[in-house]
Amino acid sequence: MNKLKYLIFTLIVMVLNFGVSYLVSNSIGIHLLDAILYVGIATSTIFIYFSSSGGFTSTRVEAEIATSIEGSKSNYQMKHSPFSLKVNPFVFGCVLFFITGVIIAFLT
Repeated sequence: MNKLKYLIFTLIVMVLNFGVSYLVSNSIGIHLLDAILYVGIATSTIFIYFSSSGGFTSTRVEAEIATSIEGSKSNYQMKHSPFSLKVNPFVFGCVLFFITGVIIAFLT
């Protein structure tokens, strides 16, 4: 992906996160900084989960397949897939949004 497109998508993600944080803070009645931290943690966790592969989740699914009846019939061999994370603009924007919120929280 072109660096300019990556930067634009990252900024769009950060602006959308800020918009969601603003809506959450107004609807629930909490401080904007608190909403920024909560939304930053939630969106970072969601995008990291869906942008990663391997690791605990894949190992658990493979173990369930291997111990099932179909796995034992076909002599299924488990293969280890290491954790890998694809850092796309969504992940980078959410993590950067959260880190920015933490820095602002420490400065105020």
